[in-house]
Amino acid sequence: LDQLLEDAPMPFIMQHASKISGLCKRVSSLNTILKSMQRRIDNIDHLLSLQFSE
Repeated sequence: LDQLLEDAPMPFIMQHASKISGLCKRVSSLNTILKSMQRRIDNIDHLLSLQFSE
């Protein structure tokens, strides 16, 4: 997304600034959610590996 914005012509960015800003916020939120899910999966994986190693 960052690379696309860097390559986009300035008039396009100015015309769609609010949409681009909203999209960036949504991508950032989604990234945060995915990281949280990954941590939970890692924790479950760790607990399962401990349980099966006994």
